[in-house]
Amino acid sequence: MAINRPTTKTIISTAGWGVPITDEVNALRTDVNALKVAPTWVNLPLSNGWVTAGGFVMQYTKVGYFVYTRGSIMNGSNAAASTVGTLPTGFRSPVTIQFVTVAFATSWVLAPIDLQIDGRLTVGAGWPAGIGYLPINIIFSTV
Repeated sequence: MAINRPTTKTIISTAGWGVPITDEVNALRTDVNALKVAPTWVNLPLSNGWVTAGGFVMQYTKVGYFVYTRGSIMNGSNAAASTVGTLPTGFRSPVTIQFVTVAFATSWVLAPIDLQIDGRLTVGAGWPAGIGYLPINIIFSTV
């Protein structure tokens, strides 16, 4: 059933809500406009011999409660839980999360990536020396 549009201006009472509708609309408009701003990407300092692969620098950004990473690495340590880099406070998950990506050494293989609650991105143990290409493109929530 269609609702007819009012032909005269109608004043809506907001007494029951306690907040004028215009204040709520303005607050929501501010939130929406903040999402329209292009995110600022920050380079993630790499450790344990990991370096940029294929020109895809490891970076991170945050939009709302979500953190995004992008980039590819290679040549890192094949030690257990080798730390790739550490995300700063405010860009960390409240729980440890495991992601799976692919890596190329002599062939393509599945690669576990752990995000620790202290912000460390770690690669699982047992990688052949000199991984040629390991993309880390993940999205996770900070809440």
